[in-house]
Amino acid sequence: MLLDVLEALGHAHARGLIHRDIKPGNILRDEASGSIKLTDFGLAKPIEQMRSSAGKAKIIRGTPAYMSPEQIEGNRRAEGPWSDIYSVGALGWALATGHPPYEGNVTEILKAHLRGGTKHFRPVCEVPKQLEQWLRHAMQKQPMNRFLHAADAAWALSALPAVETSSPTAAPQSDAEIFDKDTQILTSPPTTQKLEIPHTVQAAAAVPLHLRPTQCLRPPFPKSWLSKWEPRRHLHGAGLALWGLRGAALVGRLQERDQLWDCLRQCTQSHQPVLALIDGANGVGKSTLMHWISERACETGQAQTLYFPVNNGTDGQARIGTMLSEHFRINGLSRRKAVDTVQIALDHLGDPDRSSAAALVQLARPYEIEVEGSGLQVHFGSTAERLTLLSWYLQKLAADRPITLLVEDIHTDLMAISVVRKILDTD
Repeated sequence: MLLDVLEALGHAHARGLIHRDIKPGNILRDEASGSIKLTDFGLAKPIEQMRSSAGKAKIIRGTPAYMSPEQIEGNRRAEGPWSDIYSVGALGWALATGHPPYEGNVTEILKAHLRGGTKHFRPVCEVPKQLEQWLRHAMQKQPMNRFLHAADAAWALSALPAVETSSPTAAPQSDAEIFDKDTQILTSPPTTQKLEIPHTVQAAAAVPLHLRPTQCLRPPFPKSWLSKWEPRRHLHGAGLALWGLRGAALVGRLQERDQLWDCLRQCTQSHQPVLALIDGANGVGKSTLMHWISERACETGQAQTLYFPVNNGTDGQARIGTMLSEHFRINGLSRRKAVDTVQIALDHLGDPDRSSAAALVQLARPYEIEVEGSGLQVHFGSTAERLTLLSWYLQKLAADRPITLLVEDIHTDLMAISVVRKILDTD
């Protein structure tokens, strides 16, 4: 069940959607086929919207027994796929032990999630011994310490030794006690800001997409890009909000998809940049193919994605800035907080130098004026210096997991061409 849920989440995350309400009551099982369905996307949010969220949410929504610490705090800038993975950990805990990881009234449950440190693991049926470690890793307080991708969590889970099924060794809670955990709407701050405990998820730590967990298990490269699941042509019963987030399915183009998958394999195995140029007449699906390889690479845990903004008349520096600001999630932050955020990212990539963080923020905000002498303003002597810094950071970022850098209409964009050339020329 957990593997199916993680596969469904990998599909959603790769397409820019966070579920935000994973719990037993939202998991359906088809008795005839045995297939598992993830339902109720009523609280789902696009990742892009979460990246641009400023400040804390005044109202928090979710099911307290399965909510991540950052969701409880209303820190939307810190929410992401890792938040769903935390909830999957809580779901697995409930399935294995017969009760959620934390119990009590709503306030007690929220405090326990923020405090962390689940109680003793007592499964009511036969489970692999390593399952407890997997669950605790998925439920780490800090997003950066959890599994990075749903595919990472699924690979680690599938590697656990199989056990024979058995009847429960102890009486679990009734189905009503486990499954009737209603989604609630709560005001934030009363239950979170008054807690006299260390802050669990710093705003500056809201860049987990490129913060590598210390125990990250990256799945091996799949032999084929093909999935055992076929995309549904019709979303019967789906709300209009979910319908609007669904892109057009890619049909056919098998040879082109094989070629793109081979490019990604070559990049992964050689640890060298690979250029895949998709050429063709207008309307033949070039952009669709480009986004397909990005989504498939993400949901299989093989790559992370950066999107170079389309040339809409703005200068190249501004578009590099837009890409980095969204990547680091620093839109709306003060210059000092933005530098703090980027410094944490660099620290987890092995380079805690604050001057590098300040330079990247300057690259992300090229026209923002800061007081001289603050240590937060960096002057670049040329475009070449900017491209060198960008290439250096992308190298750091790709050291653990390749990057798919998506560029549309590159033939009309001199800055995009310069960026790609710099990346290809870098040893």
